[in-house]
Parts: sequence; C-alpha cells; structure tokens
Amino acid sequence: MNSCATFVKTVTDAGFGSHASQWLIDAGFFSDVNQIKSTDICEHASEVEHSHFFTASGLFGSRDDKGEQVDDGDYKVIDADTISFPSH
Repeated sequence: MNSCATFVKTVTDAGFGSHASQWLIDAGFFSDVNQIKSTDICEHASEVEHSHFFTASGLFGSRDDKGEQVDDGDYKVIDADTISFPSH
C-alpha cells in the first residue's frame, strides 16, 4: 500500500515538490486536482496499492491494485546504488 504522505515527502526531498499535485493524480491518490487541498495535500487521499517486480532475466513491471500489469520494460543494474531502465 502506498502512502500519500511518503509519496509527497519523497518527491519533495528529490526537488520535485512543484509536481506533487499532478503526480498524486497520476499515481491514483486523487482523480482530480480540485480534490487536493493546499493546506493538507494528502487529506482525503485514496489508498493506492501498487507493486513492482523485477526478474532475473532483466524485465520489470508494475501491477495496480487489481493485480493487473500496468507497465513493463527492461532494467540493468549499473552498480550497488543504481538501476537503469534502457527502454524508458
């Protein structure tokens, strides 16, 4: 289960806070920007179940709250701290 507060903190800490509202919609926490309050950006946010998987053969994917695959591609481990997604 993904947390709105953790999502906002992560994008803000990474320097992308100005995109948080749109990304909250894209991630499924809200369906419309008018649902997002400026005083508490996560108030009334939906819970979002989302998972990722990585295979030993170099494929990855995402699944939504219904278990449906919603993204796919390939990945490469660059070093102990870095993953690259060549087809994205």
